[in-house]
Amino acid sequence: MARAGRSPGRKEPAESPIVEIGPKLKEARKREGLSLRVLAARTGFSASFLSQVELGQVSPSLGSLEKIAAALGMPLAGLFANAAAPSAAVVHRHASGVVRSDWSRATLRVLLSAWPGQPVSAILVALEPGGQSGKSPHARPGRAFAFCVSGSAVLETADETFELSRGDSICYETAGLASIWRNTGTRAAEILIVSLPA
Repeated sequence: MARAGRSPGRKEPAESPIVEIGPKLKEARKREGLSLRVLAARTGFSASFLSQVELGQVSPSLGSLEKIAAALGMPLAGLFANAAAPSAAVVHRHASGVVRSDWSRATLRVLLSAWPGQPVSAILVALEPGGQSGKSPHARPGRAFAFCVSGSAVLETADETFELSRGDSICYETAGLASIWRNTGTRAAEILIVSLPA
């Protein structure tokens, strides 16, 4: 007897593939018509560092990737999404790739990408114990809603620290609330982050 929700003989789809950060970053930069030097000036990173990221020689933090995305005029999810709007309402787990940041000790899955007429994007971040989104807090334009799916995490800002456990949520202005996500616990934490229009 076939299990509910599956067709007889249908195989379970493979897990989400790991997305290579470098080619996606280079593609987004070229799409915007920017040189490495111009992007370096916008982000404060060196052109050498950005080139190493594009060549897959270094693994940047999630915070660094977010800063690069902001300099390209897009949310973080936009770096790893298709340029066109999705043709289907359902995004299956094997169709949405996973981005790995060794520096942050984290993985990121794009759940919803923004496109013209749909300015909301959503990512699911899994932080390993000791993982963190970046080295120092930085602000970006817009607003965000975050929901702690599992484990616990700390959102640090320049002025305040918020502790979120499973089921907790927070909504904040990202332009005025420079932040870092940290997992100070002993279990992996999953955080759903929805970027909202400013």
